[in-house]
Order: sequence, then structure tokens, then C-alpha cells
Amino acid sequence: MNELDLLVENYFTDSFEASDLFRLVEQMIEEESIQSQNVEKLKNILRLRGYDDSNFAEKKTSAYVTQFKLLVPLTVEQRISLAAELRNKLEKIGYEYDYTYGRTGRFANISNPRDKVHFMIKPSGEARTRPQDAGEEYEKNLESSIANILGDNFIVTTAGFGHGSDITITSADGAKSLSIEAKTSVGADFGQGSARYNNGTGDWEINPTAQMMHNEDKYALFLAILDSIRVETGLPSFSSLDSKEFGPGSEEYGDVYINKDNNIYGLRRSPKTKELSQLIQQEWFAGQESLYIAYDAGTITKYYASKGDDLMQIKGHGLYALNERVATILNIPLFHEGVSGQIRFRLKTHGGAYDRRSFTIANQIRGSLAPTPLSLDREEDLFVIAKLLE
Repeated sequence: MNELDLLVENYFTDSFEASDLFRLVEQMIEEESIQSQNVEKLKNILRLRGYDDSNFAEKKTSAYVTQFKLLVPLTVEQRISLAAELRNKLEKIGYEYDYTYGRTGRFANISNPRDKVHFMIKPSGEARTRPQDAGEEYEKNLESSIANILGDNFIVTTAGFGHGSDITITSADGAKSLSIEAKTSVGADFGQGSARYNNGTGDWEINPTAQMMHNEDKYALFLAILDSIRVETGLPSFSSLDSKEFGPGSEEYGDVYINKDNNIYGLRRSPKTKELSQLIQQEWFAGQESLYIAYDAGTITKYYASKGDDLMQIKGHGLYALNERVATILNIPLFHEGVSGQIRFRLKTHGGAYDRRSFTIANQIRGSLAPTPLSLDREEDLFVIAKLLE
């Protein structure tokens, strides 16, 4: 029980005194002052290099931890160089540098347990080149364009990094809506899930995350995908890794594996993660970064339909239907027409070279999409889409 809880509890007893409340207020003011000074020292160093408040982003991640970001239009290599230049000054005020965080490392000042600061250098503007950055930007541009054209009669929202549809257009009265998935490239992953290895059964399973289990159709789909890999090529074996002394039971790398409740979920962030990941890829995928097998592209359409999506917008290609009803009304092709599908099984990197890895299964397509007459990138086509909501 913390001190505030104790004060609240004692308030209803004879032991409570006004001095207790004054003491708590003074303590909170003092802690806030210390926190502000700590972050301000960091800002002052950065201001001397020409940065200002427009480059700063900060938020409290817990009562005593502040996450601070310097946002700069620099490439990964340039940000790594900037971190090296700042390192000497920051170490003098209590920061330590850890190269295993993200793609450019992280500075942390944890000398005061009540005032911890985590500092990272992040890209801004055109320097944000990750696929998820491009996807987020495309969604925002589509939302803005659709809202400008249809905003008087419809409500337009985006999911961002959430698990819902990328874009939803809803009639003003809320009676009807259209859910749209947006992709910047045909080479993107079209639906993905994570797998885990059950040490007890000696076999692979779909990782039963809350988001996965919320959609029974999605869970069933990825179970079928996992079975397809099992039948077509066989799933990777950890015994082969142990025999070469870099598996979960190895002395050197055993602690890098995320092993919880008798299940292996991936690799944790560590100085050895990059090296171990390369060893696993060499053994499981013959040196390639993924395992690929052919799959029915129609399954991808069914996956998005099971999520409640009606349409798929592909940048540079146009708009495709995810169910027969919408395809007929708009006279556009179903998404999977003219293409083949494939399953991709890989060790997915979450961040930089030394960051966490997960065992990820994804749907992809190959071939040429059928021509479509509609696109959300064209303003005149938005009025055609709106007719579905009338």
C-alpha cells in the first residue's frame, strides 16, 4: 500500500492529522520539481544543438517514468551518429546508452528511482520509412480526402494501430457503414497471426492472443494455415537447434528464448538476439528470412470479410470487394481474382536488429490484380461509394 492509500485510509480514523496531508502535498510538489528539472536538463542539451519544442515528445509511462523522444528528419544511420555525438554529454548527467533498443538504441537515466527518463531518437516527416509508417500516412490521407468530400453527410474514422478496420465510413444517422482495409502495396502482409511452440506436446500452435480469440473465424483460419504448413513442408523443429547447441536448451542462447508457461513464443531483446536469429534462419529457412508455401488467395478475402471489412483499397491499383454483395453493387472484382496466395512463416523483428522476435504467420499475394474501375484515390469515385450508404 502506497502513502496516498494510507492517508486515505487513515482519514476515517482518529489517527489522521492535517500535517499528514500537508506532508503529502509537499512531497508531490518536490517530486514534480525534480522530474521537471531532470527532463529540462535533457532539453537544454538538445536546444544547444538547435532543436526546439517542435522536436520534443514526452509522456508519462508510469508514475515515475517519463518517455522522451527527439523527433528528427534523419535516416537510421544519421540518428545512430547523432546518438554517438550526444553520448558523452548525456553520460555526464546520468544517462546510459543501450544499443539493443530499436534501430538506434536508447538512453536511460535511472539513477533516481522516482524520476526515470527513457530517451530515444525517432524519425519524423519523410524519414519515417517503415512500412507501418507509410501505411499510417496513407490511411490518414485517405481519411482526410474522404472527409473533405463526404464529410457533410458521413462520419469518417481510421483505426490507426488498432485492430479494427483501417477506414470506416458511417452515415450521419449511424444506420449504415462501410469498413475498408487500406494497403500501400500488393507486397504487404494481408492478415497475420503469431504462433508458439508447446514444449509439452512438442508441436506448434496459434498463439491465443485476446485479439485472435475475439474472432473465431480468424482463429480457425490461422489454425488451417498452420496445418497447411505442417502438411506441405513440415514445421520447423527445435530439436535441430538443440543438436547444434543454439536451441532453447543451450547454455549460451537458452535465456534468449521467450519461454513462458511451457511455451516458446520467440526471442527476447538482448545483445545475442541478432546473432541467434541469423542462426535459426540458416537452419530453418536455408539462410532465407522466411518460409513460403502456396495458398488459396480466396482465403485472404474470407479473412478480411470475417473481420467485418467490405472493401480493400490498394494504393496505385484501386478498390476491390471483399464479398459478393459489394462486388455486384459496385461492379468491381473480388480482391483475390487473378492472383495466387502464399503463406509466409518467419521470425518477425519488432524494432531493431537486437529487439524481440516472434514466430509470425502471414498471408501474401502474388500475380497481377484484376483491373478495377474504382479507387478511393479519385475524388469522383467517392460519390459512387457513398451510394452504398444511402
